[in-house]
Amino acid sequence: LVDITLDNNELENISSFSYQGNPNLVLLLAYQNKIKFIPENILRHKAIFSLDLENNYIDDIPSMIQVMETLVHLNLEGNNISNIPPELFSLKLLSTLALSRNNITTIPHEIVNGARKESMVDFEYLTFAGNKLVTLPERFFELKCANLDLRDNSLKTLPEWTTESTVGNHVYLSGNPLCNLALREALDKKYRKELDRLESQVPAEGCTPQCALTCFDYYRGSYSCDRGCNIKKCNFDDGDCE
Repeated sequence: LVDITLDNNELENISSFSYQGNPNLVLLLAYQNKIKFIPENILRHKAIFSLDLENNYIDDIPSMIQVMETLVHLNLEGNNISNIPPELFSLKLLSTLALSRNNITTIPHEIVNGARKESMVDFEYLTFAGNKLVTLPERFFELKCANLDLRDNSLKTLPEWTTESTVGNHVYLSGNPLCNLALREALDKKYRKELDRLESQVPAEGCTPQCALTCFDYYRGSYSCDRGCNIKKCNFDDGDCE
């Protein structure tokens, strides 16, 4: 088997899909199940390229994930994760990391200056929307990342946006206190000035609400069906799923 799709079942464990039994497995999708942990024999798999365990009951990303050297896409959205192990950012091929709708309070600074700093692979998508983030690591905007989603957290400030910043054109910040005009008016002048500076330097769509937490405006009408946009509020992905 090369691809295994187990979406929308009642699975509690995926330990049976080991490297020994499935040495050619590169894609494992187990969206919307009852899985509570990522088994060690999956972490030790030598070929998995994409791992999708969205909408399960996982509360921990094992530090051992650093041995998944072939991993490019990791989707753990909609789980119960509260901590991100620094070891995750030693994966030099990882380009998509989806951690929205968890209970994450901090992002380790290794995301900026960890082992993957020298990687030639940029992040294409980083999604942390719908967590409990209050602050971000220093120099966070020096990440090489095309699409960064920080919507619906508790961010009141952002790290400095400097000439060294390499994050891409799509930075999403709506649903955070720093986008709330009422809060801005209640703050002192110095802080308001800082917010205005950030607003002028962060890409324009930053504080513009999207149609759903699971969808971005640029997903719609892309001629590819995005399940997160296939709802009425997002005009059913502008027909992409028909």
